[in-house]
Amino acid sequence: MSWRVEWSRRARKEARALDRQVRERLVEAIDRMAEAEHGDITSLKKPLSGYRLRVGDWRVFFEWGEEPHIILITHIEHRSEAYRRE
Repeated sequence: MSWRVEWSRRARKEARALDRQVRERLVEAIDRMAEAEHGDITSLKKPLSGYRLRVGDWRVFFEWGEEPHIILITHIEHRSEAYRRE
């Protein structure tokens, strides 16, 4: 069963700022994940919450939605910045 993908305002803004080829690659990976729950997906450890999808050097952070079959993309970051917290 396919999942519906929703993007947070932050994630949309971050995606628009990316190079077109990178953005297309991320969207393809997200679509694959939504269609078949396929991809390099990991549950995040505290103090982080949610899940991440690894796509090359990029990390797509998301949550399984409270409504059935919704994936909420919360943000996208390069791996060099993805896990840094101030």
